Amino acid sequence: QARRSKLRDPSSGIQAQRSQLEVRSGSAKYASAWLGPLPGTEDPVWIDADVFVSLVRFRYHCKLQQAPSRCLMCSHPADLCDEYGAHTTKCMRMGAKNYVHNTLRDIIVNLSAEALLSPSIEPANALPGTGRRPDVLMRLNTGAVPTFMCLDVTVVSADATAHRASALRENGGAALHAQEAKHRIYGDLARRAGFPFLGVAFDCFGAPSPNAVTLIQRIGVAWGRRRNLSA
Repeated sequence: QARRSKLRDPSSGIQAQRSQLEVRSGSAKYASAWLGPLPGTEDPVWIDADVFVSLVRFRYHCKLQQAPSRCLMCSHPADLCDEYGAHTTKCMRMGAKNYVHNTLRDIIVNLSAEALLSPSIEPANALPGTGRRPDVLMRLNTGAVPTFMCLDVTVVSADATAHRASALRENGGAALHAQEAKHRIYGDLARRAGFPFLGVAFDCFGAPSPNAVTLIQRIGVAWGRRRNLSA
């Protein structure tokens, strides 16, 4: 009887789907790169211990708190933070998503600047006549004749309605789906302005989109050349 009740319990299906999302995302190439030291410094820099433990618990679906609690970002009492942290990756209130987005953008800009790729944040004149501004305009190379590209970044929840089907279908599917959405918005506009475009996306479990991998590899090569490191 207890087993039949569990099978009828909607929450059991939700938890099973969440586990599938974690496996799909965690199986994507480079999805666990955060387990190593942070790039861009001569001495290894590791994620703060408390943050690291929370990330591991989130990845492996362990409780982050014992019971649901009211979300401090949301104004409605019904908006609760669940025990596993899923709500925090989807909360749209009080600029939480903007904070995560801007943090990712600034990391990319700082690493690109160290690699002498001359990044510019949200250039107003990159896509003239469109009213849109890509997150970053930066050089593709460090040669005498610079070539520039536009990129726009995003961090998405694999458990969000817009990305869930893609996330369940293939490893890193949520990030790939978000990348494709960026290309639908900016791709043609950037090409008409004479720039290649990269839609750079990561999902909440760590999976990068193909363009995100390409970008980090380009920055890494340029950073290594600046410091006379071999490939």
